[in-house]
Amino acid sequence: KDSAGAVIPLGSGYTAAMKIKDAIGGTEIASLTNGSGITLASVFPNINIKIAHTATAGYDFDDAVYDFELTHTSASTRSRIMEGKVTLSKCDSMTTQINKVSVTESINSVQVSEVTKKVTITETNTTVSISSPYSKVVLVTGNNYQTFTDGSNVAAPDTTSDEFTFVGTAPITTTVSVDNDNVTVAATLDTDLSSVSGSDDTLASAKAIKTYVDAQDANIASDTLAFTNKTFDVEATGNSISNIDVADLKSGVLDTNISSVSGSDDTLPSAKATKTYIDGAAS
Repeated sequence: KDSAGAVIPLGSGYTAAMKIKDAIGGTEIASLTNGSGITLASVFPNINIKIAHTATAGYDFDDAVYDFELTHTSASTRSRIMEGKVTLSKCDSMTTQINKVSVTESINSVQVSEVTKKVTITETNTTVSISSPYSKVVLVTGNNYQTFTDGSNVAAPDTTSDEFTFVGTAPITTTVSVDNDNVTVAATLDTDLSSVSGSDDTLASAKAIKTYVDAQDANIASDTLAFTNKTFDVEATGNSISNIDVADLKSGVLDTNISSVSGSDDTLPSAKATKTYIDGAAS
């Protein structure tokens, strides 16, 4: 600052460093002079360094790890600012004393990368809520989350163009509700029932079912159907047998010579055989 207390902005190409090298007797550093170091009494566990908000200088704390904690002058709200890439190395745990942690990112996407293929979230409640478009919550390693919930057990995308992709071999034991017909089942949709899988692992489309049934129905007119151990009731309502010819009778059923017949009622005499027998008996 100048003699009047105004901040002197640094010109292009300049850098600045602040080194704390003096002893203090209070909780606020008003000014610094060359000295042998800083001594803090036990009654002063914290020190406050005032930095003008327009300053563009760098601050050098030799061989130390630091961040900035800002306290609002009219409230107890504190903000700890860490910008850029934050790496937690050899950190067994990270504890927050508030009941909500918000992560805001410009592309509305949070990615979790890990090598143990396990992400564990432990809390006193049994529910962990993910309030983000589900199509944009991904695990980079390709693992699938066991449960998604936004607090009401409903997965709702933020735009109509969002897509839900369920990947895995286990059954999806849930109900997926949509407001239109745009549902696609990939890889398991069978469109040709003339040849199907030997296992119950595919779904037939409505078109495939209709095509197959229509084809089978059309073949009935030319097919030969064998009824084994079945009874056809010709007297039932709507049933009838038509177009039966002699050639349609089983061999041996039509008796053409009744001078010697079967000992059981299991044959039918032809008209010619009947006439021949009667004429012979009358002569």
